[in-house]
Amino acid sequence: MIGCPLNNSSLQEEKLFRKEMNFSLSINCIDWYESASSVYDPKVGSNTVPIIRIFGKSRSGEQVLGHVHGAFPYLFVEYEGNLSPDEGM
Repeated sequence: MIGCPLNNSSLQEEKLFRKEMNFSLSINCIDWYESASSVYDPKVGSNTVPIIRIFGKSRSGEQVLGHVHGAFPYLFVEYEGNLSPDEGM
């Protein structure tokens, strides 16, 4: 639990959990698709959300396919003009 001191057995379990969660992936390909939103996605105004797929292999050579939810594409446009309200756009 958060805020509770760990006893020795809890500390051992925490270390084991963290060791099991250590994961490495060699990425072969990344793509994306749109799907109906699920419990893994943030609530947005659209019924569909982008899902990123990551194809690769683990350290032991097993094939891996990861689905990344909640990552939305964005566009950045740099504007170097004057932002003074007097001049307008």
